[in-house]
Amino acid sequence: MHRVLGFVIALALAGGAAWADNVTVHVQARVPIESLGPDGHPNGVSMSLAGASFTLVNVKGDQLVLKSADGGQYQIAMNATDYQPPATPVATGPAATNATVSVSPAPAPTNAPVAAVTPPAPVATNAPAPVAATPDASAAPTGDTALMNQINDALGVKLLADDHFWDDPVLDVGHRLLWPKESETSTQVSFRKYSDGTPVLGAPAYSLALYGKDGKPTYLSIIFSNAGDFAEARKIQGEDNPPDDEVEKIRKDLAEAVKRDAATITDKLTALLGNPSTTLFGNSASNRDEVHRWDWNDVAFLLNAHNGEYASLKIIPTAAADDFGTVAVSDQETVKAMLANRVVKRDNGDVVLSDVPMVDQGPKGYCVPATWERYLRYMDIPADLYVLAILGNSGLGGGTSVEGIRAGVDDYVSAYHRRIEVLDMPLDVEHVSKYIDQGLPLMWTCWVTDLGEKEIFQHTAQRSNTTDWAAYTTAIAADDKDRETKEPRAESPGRNNGHMRMIIGYNATTNELAISDSWGKVGIERWITVKEADDISQGDLEYVRW
Repeated sequence: MHRVLGFVIALALAGGAAWADNVTVHVQARVPIESLGPDGHPNGVSMSLAGASFTLVNVKGDQLVLKSADGGQYQIAMNATDYQPPATPVATGPAATNATVSVSPAPAPTNAPVAAVTPPAPVATNAPAPVAATPDASAAPTGDTALMNQINDALGVKLLADDHFWDDPVLDVGHRLLWPKESETSTQVSFRKYSDGTPVLGAPAYSLALYGKDGKPTYLSIIFSNAGDFAEARKIQGEDNPPDDEVEKIRKDLAEAVKRDAATITDKLTALLGNPSTTLFGNSASNRDEVHRWDWNDVAFLLNAHNGEYASLKIIPTAAADDFGTVAVSDQETVKAMLANRVVKRDNGDVVLSDVPMVDQGPKGYCVPATWERYLRYMDIPADLYVLAILGNSGLGGGTSVEGIRAGVDDYVSAYHRRIEVLDMPLDVEHVSKYIDQGLPLMWTCWVTDLGEKEIFQHTAQRSNTTDWAAYTTAIAADDKDRETKEPRAESPGRNNGHMRMIIGYNATTNELAISDSWGKVGIERWITVKEADDISQGDLEYVRW
């Protein structure tokens, strides 16, 4: 699965009793050595160690100074290597000029990203243990640091800060990426940036998301050309029956854009990290794809160009990539206890669920996949709304069949030992409360109408300023009764705007339901009376359980 990333530099020391018989240095592949100018300082030019021979000229602090056959001088920082110092002090000057540095490949175990190397001859028995050199602030970047900076430059953001990305605090990562924070719960956080084509690895990116759990990053998802954000597709969004030839042209143009993006990204990553491996990713038949994979330390870059429908780059731990992206899940009893602890009861009679992640669906009709992502992450299952949109056969520019996405994610949910349940019940507090009280929100389809949204915002604003809840209850009940003689909400302007949202709570006294929409901060928690909800309901209720 992994390429050989290690090389042995055997220092064949040709003379001078001041040198140990053998010194071994382990270096990662593609770690450059910096070219030195006439003044002895790096001039910005670098070359690979692989297959070259040099003369060891000097050791300056934590730098090995090398001389090539054509007289050029180079240096490499020892703190980028596992350097085994000799038994006696290293000589400098003339005593060292005949020492030759030879480079040869070292075989690596299949699953080891860095080769395990055996010295060609034993180091003197009184040699001290390896000591990590103290970095010199004036020294050139180490090979691994230089490559890390090149990766960051290609991505257009400072993603990587050191050799081990996954132990960085996720909030620090989000802040250095400068992506807006989308959601934060007691255990999860996400950052998401929507753009009109920010270049990433040379290709235009439209959604960039970072996910974290328990304070650490878990994965990143960068979406390039795709059916939801494709400019041509968004022009026909909402059209009932666009011409077949127009749809066919859009699909063809999208496939070309996806192909072009994938080729550009492949060229960029291959120049940095070598040729990719080809592997499968996805833990179920419905979401399993062939992807190209590059590794850097414990970071895997997975490029997917799914059937000409979207191009994506997923950045995940190498261990997760080795396991097709599957992560461990909690057992049934643990999940039940976790959900029960999320039920919050307020003094005014509100019963609401906490820790529901927010996903902003962005400027497209992705309310269904966005709601499903929120629900799956609430259940501790990793999810990506763009992948869910593909599984649900979302249309060009958006629009997803509820039945389609349910069928598409069924085996994915099953792989995490959860199951989807569809409910046939009245939309009222009595029935909804049975699920909320267990910590289970409901996914609900409805119509978004001008009048309905106006009333939801009015009630939510009234609630924020209410101290007399008895008076509030009387007032909204009177409003409901008065509106029975007026225009039905489901027939007001906007009637054709189908929508999916979550029901996350209720109040039995005021006869209201708490709803949450995939619209960012404005949609976190709003309130609607049961009467209002019934007027705009499409009748589909479903949830995911243990």
